[in-house]
Amino acid sequence: MTAEPVNRSKRPGRGWPWLLLLIATTGCVDETPPFTEVKRPDERITQVEWVAFRRVCNALPHLPVSCPEPVFPETPDWPGSRTLPISDLVGEEQRDLELHWSVTRWARLLKGDHRLERHLRREQMTLNQFCGMLVTLGTAVARAQLSDDFPLTQQLAKAEAIRAALRKDNRVFSSLSSEQQFDVLRDAAWVTRANLMERLLLPPEENLRLVRQHDEWLMKLLPAEFFVDRKNMLIDRMSAEGVPFFESPEVGEDWNIVWDPATAVRVTGTTTSAESSDGTGTSATPQP
Repeated sequence: MTAEPVNRSKRPGRGWPWLLLLIATTGCVDETPPFTEVKRPDERITQVEWVAFRRVCNALPHLPVSCPEPVFPETPDWPGSRTLPISDLVGEEQRDLELHWSVTRWARLLKGDHRLERHLRREQMTLNQFCGMLVTLGTAVARAQLSDDFPLTQQLAKAEAIRAALRKDNRVFSSLSSEQQFDVLRDAAWVTRANLMERLLLPPEENLRLVRQHDEWLMKLLPAEFFVDRKNMLIDRMSAEGVPFFESPEVGEDWNIVWDPATAVRVTGTTTSAESSDGTGTSATPQP
C-alpha cells in the first residue's frame, strides 16, 4: 500500500508567521524625508519643508544666518585695460552672476558649522538643501519688497534688448576711448539688472504669500538687504533723474573757491562794478 502524497500547502500555520511579520512591519517604515532635492526659487515651498526648515533655524543660537557678501551683485566695473571683446566680457559677467546666486556659494560659507550640521541630520536635510531654502526664501522676500505697480516685465524686455546687443559687440574694450568705455559700462549695468529681474520673476505666488505671512520671523533669519526695495537697482537712474552736476578738475570745485579782491565783482543797483585791488573799478549796466 503506497502512502498518499502530503499536500504541504494544506498544512495549517506554515504561512502565518510570514503574514504576521509583513503586517507588523508595514507601519514601521520610515517616513519619506521632507527634502529629497535642493529647492529652487521657482518651486513652491511645501508645508512639510517649511516646518522642518523652521525647526532647524529655531535651534540655531545666532540669527541671522551667515551669507556671502555682497548679497546682491554689483554692476560691472571693468578696468579700461581689459583686452577682451565686449561680448566676451558680457559672457564672463553672466557666469559670475550665476555663481553669485548658486547654492554652493552659500554652502561653502556655512560648511563646518557643527551645530547646524547636527540639526540638519536630525531633519534628514543636507547643507545644500538648507541653503537652497535660504536662496529660495531670499528671492521671494526680495520680490515681495517690490511694489506691485513696478513694470518688471517691461523693464526686463528693455534689459534683454541691451544685453543682446552687447553680446554681439566684438569691439575690444581697451581700444575704446574713455567716453566710449563709459557708455559701454552704462549699458553693461543692464546685464546685472536683467539677471536680477529674471530672478525676481521666479517665485510662485504661494511663496510670496508665505514670506509676507512670516515676514517678522524672516527678518530675524535673513540679512537686511533682502528687505530693501530694489527698484533703484532695476532702473537707469541717470536716465530717470538726469545727469548730476559734475565739475572737472580743470574747473575746480565750489568748496575750494578762494576770494580774490583783484577779480571780485560787486553788484550795486543796476550796475556791476569790477573792483581792483585799490578799490576803484569800472561800472557797466547789465545787458538784458
